[in-house]
Amino acid sequence: MTDFTQERAHLALADRHVDEEERRIAAQTLIVARTSACGQDTSLAVGMLRMLEDRLMQARGHREAILRHLARAVPATPAQP
Repeated sequence: MTDFTQERAHLALADRHVDEEERRIAAQTLIVARTSACGQDTSLAVGMLRMLEDRLMQARGHREAILRHLARAVPATPAQP
């Protein structure tokens, strides 16, 4: 597998991680809302939500790093006359 091909595979995995974290955050947001609506303590649910948001930021940062690496790895194409 070439370096470029491997980086594209890493990008696909990073995209999947971002999508998964976004789904987890959506689900946890519902849990926080339902817990609050029942008048229960939401501190643990909110703590989990914050942790998931941190993981999403990390996943997005990793994805951006891969994109920067790919941008450097792609040779510039000469301009057509």
